[in-house]
Amino acid sequence: MLLSPPPLTPRSPSPLAPPPEVLREAERCVFAFYLLVRDGAPVWRLEEARRLEVRAWDGERGQLAPLSPGQALVYALVHDRTDYARALLRRYGLTALTPEPCAFCMRSVGPVHLRLAIRYDRQEALRLILDTLQSSLTPADLSSYLDSRPPCSHLDGGDAAVAVAVVMGRSRCLLMLLASGATATGLEVGLQRLEAGQGAEQEVLRCVYFLLLFGYAPSPRPLDPHLRCILGEPLFHWLSGRSPPTLLLHALRSIARTAPESIAELPPGLL
Repeated sequence: MLLSPPPLTPRSPSPLAPPPEVLREAERCVFAFYLLVRDGAPVWRLEEARRLEVRAWDGERGQLAPLSPGQALVYALVHDRTDYARALLRRYGLTALTPEPCAFCMRSVGPVHLRLAIRYDRQEALRLILDTLQSSLTPADLSSYLDSRPPCSHLDGGDAAVAVAVVMGRSRCLLMLLASGATATGLEVGLQRLEAGQGAEQEVLRCVYFLLLFGYAPSPRPLDPHLRCILGEPLFHWLSGRSPPTLLLHALRSIARTAPESIAELPPGLL
């Protein structure tokens, strides 16, 4: 079963608005917890504070409630607290990956922890999240979860995790997603970034390579001539529809599906 299926319509706001003094106290508690995470407090202290001290406003139920494991995991990802992320995922499993609704539109933000791990390049935390998902979901549900696009667009424009990895040039994160069953979409975005020369060219180029290894043959389209030097002659002509894929590309695709981690160590010029 998928985690928190995104609703098709916005949630209705709670009719119970908190008194200003209650809301201020909740914000003070949450900010104090934020500082504990940022300043490197030990995991036991963070969990003690989260369960016993911090009270956040739960707008859906109209009352104060302990900070959820999913909210705590957001802080752990932002501040690179892999030790805390590991503790939350081990203890709460999928519950730690259940996000709160968007504070602006009250719609589901989908797999926000995946996207945050990619955005901040938390590779070890991303591996922990993927391991938790793989141990709890069927392969079909896992692929659907990785590919899901939330109805809320306030974070990363509502893009799926793979698209965020390509846009940010997070090639290692992208490889982990693809090896876990995510669909290799976003090739066009990667090519456009290379054509525009928007920085992080080598990382975006590796993203393009990984998408080609895990995806299907792209539809031919005119490419900017300066990509010939970036992509190399064989790949440039294949993407332009002028020649078939090389035998080496077929071989590397087989390796990508059987030993994906080894692909990251190969020089990109092989394609």
